[in-house]
Amino acid sequence: MSEFTNFEPMFQETYKFILDRIKSNQIYIMNEGSWRGCLCWIKLSVNILAAISHTFGVFERIGQGADLVQLSTDLSAVLILWQASLLYIQFCLNRKLLKNFVLHMGSKWRTDDQLHPDMIAVKHEYVTTFLRFITVQDVGYLVCFDLLFMNAAMHHLRLMFVMLQDDLRHVHEGGVEQAENTLKKLIPHHQDLLNLIFELSNAFGAIFIIHLAFFSGTMCFFGFAARIHCSPESIKNLFVANIILVCIYTCCYYGQNLTDASVDIAQAAYESQWHLKSHEYKKCILIIMLRSQKAQYIKSTSFTNVSLQTFTKILNVTWSLLSLITKVYEA
Repeated sequence: MSEFTNFEPMFQETYKFILDRIKSNQIYIMNEGSWRGCLCWIKLSVNILAAISHTFGVFERIGQGADLVQLSTDLSAVLILWQASLLYIQFCLNRKLLKNFVLHMGSKWRTDDQLHPDMIAVKHEYVTTFLRFITVQDVGYLVCFDLLFMNAAMHHLRLMFVMLQDDLRHVHEGGVEQAENTLKKLIPHHQDLLNLIFELSNAFGAIFIIHLAFFSGTMCFFGFAARIHCSPESIKNLFVANIILVCIYTCCYYGQNLTDASVDIAQAAYESQWHLKSHEYKKCILIIMLRSQKAQYIKSTSFTNVSLQTFTKILNVTWSLLSLITKVYEA
């Protein structure tokens, strides 16, 4: 898409890497009108048929008297197939939201000539370090390519908040009139970043909650099979589940960092020597600080935030379920 290719090469490189992984699953974000996009619905149909087939297979084995140990691997497989189908549906339905978010963020992306010299180095380090990280973790993220997309969006949005903090710390260096004019331009830019958080929540919120909802059950059954049966296959399945756990953790970690960066805007505004400026300047600073008082979270539902606290809760739920199933089986 021409709009995407007009963005800074550093911005393009990360999303080109991600979009190529998504294309391998026949999902085309930036060119949703392509005839190849129809392949995604064919693949979805295959996934749903596989999920239905495995579900009936589990019920058949239950009717034959299979116990929980024998069913643990099959139950995990059924959960994964239904999870994959729901994620695929959600990702296909959200293609327009995802494309609009990337284009919106790209339009607000700061080029090097708009930044202070010390901030340019920080920006390059942020982007290159993240790209190196996802390249190394490519195997794991092929399992959760949707979370990879979400992580990149949160990481880059956090960087944009860090850039805004730097602008606020340096805005007082100009003359009084120049500082006021610059600050008035930063107010709508701050609002744009807050709107991007809202757009990111709409685009990825349902995807993240699907991962959380199915992860506990999958990890529980895999952990139960590895603990009771301890076969090579069950150990391998548990290892794959741990890869998904790492992906969910990084997602919660980047979400927490984004929230902290949005809150730190207030501190950066306070450090801009507002007490030496005009009344108009103080009013602008107050507006920015008031907007930053409330922590802005990426929301997967109205009651679930993408944060480290959510990751702790999901671990507690998973461990409780595993303990419950183990005790029921031993009893």
